[in-house]
Amino acid sequence: MNLPRFVSFHDVVIERPGESLDADAFDALFRPFEPQNCGNSRADITIVVEHRKEPFPVPSDLPPIFYFGHVQAYGADDVSVISDRYSRLDLRFDKKTLTMGLCPQSEKSLPGVTQAMQHLGLGLMLREYGIFGLHAAGICFGEHALLLIGDCRVGKTTTTLALSVHATGFLGDDRVLFRNDGKTTTLFSYPREFHVDDETAKAFALSVDPSARSMEGKYALAPEHVFRVPHQPRHRGPITLLFPTILGDDTSLVVPMTKARAYGELLVASALTSVQGVRHRQENLDGLERLVNEGRTFEVHLGRDLLQRPEQASKELLRAVGVYP
Repeated sequence: MNLPRFVSFHDVVIERPGESLDADAFDALFRPFEPQNCGNSRADITIVVEHRKEPFPVPSDLPPIFYFGHVQAYGADDVSVISDRYSRLDLRFDKKTLTMGLCPQSEKSLPGVTQAMQHLGLGLMLREYGIFGLHAAGICFGEHALLLIGDCRVGKTTTTLALSVHATGFLGDDRVLFRNDGKTTTLFSYPREFHVDDETAKAFALSVDPSARSMEGKYALAPEHVFRVPHQPRHRGPITLLFPTILGDDTSLVVPMTKARAYGELLVASALTSVQGVRHRQENLDGLERLVNEGRTFEVHLGRDLLQRPEQASKELLRAVGVYP
């Protein structure tokens, strides 16, 4: 399949290889965005691909800066390397290049990890343009956006699917981007593949491929096959921050959350802010502080009602946080 060479991803022009790769995480991510005609101009980020049958070596000249799942990151000055001991991503911030060194053993030994490395590498490159990531789902209701923030298995996807029947647009399921210009925060979409478990797939009648499970036991689905509303590239306006937890009661409950606690939860959902060696760390921290100060903050104790009667339960949730008309 021939792909557009240049794509404008939230006004950051990305150049990528013209041919699709097997299980390329960027295919689904860039699909909703317009191809870009750069002429003789250089892209803001250039993605290069190299293939080897043998594993790419771990860098011996760079110190480790963080470990994430099965992935080790190394870095110094204008260079970062992400490795799973088979495949390797080299990031040159001075040259604005992301080189993906792909080894077939990577996917055989650690399925899905190379795709995770792609998302991590792109996220590090976008920080050069003041764009940062949140471990969150995002969905819009007219001029208002809801962010559901938290780690895995706290109910972000289930709640987002339940809310989508009332929504006007979606930003993403597992990650949302943001940028703060010093005055206000703009949210940007990150339409990567959805990941759902058996219970969620059954509750929302989602068609899944039983052979396509991830290491976490979830199924990957293209967002356009899941959401009932269109992709919304960005949001600039009122924001409500929801921090879900699963308690298993019959009925969901909404409780106001203090700004101080919400900021702490945002830090947890932005793990790179705890890494001293990651570039633009202070700018990221400042942006999170502005985001929590701009938005309203609530804790949501998720009950079984979101799975048993999602349309009514999600309407009640929206009314509780003052969004539903």
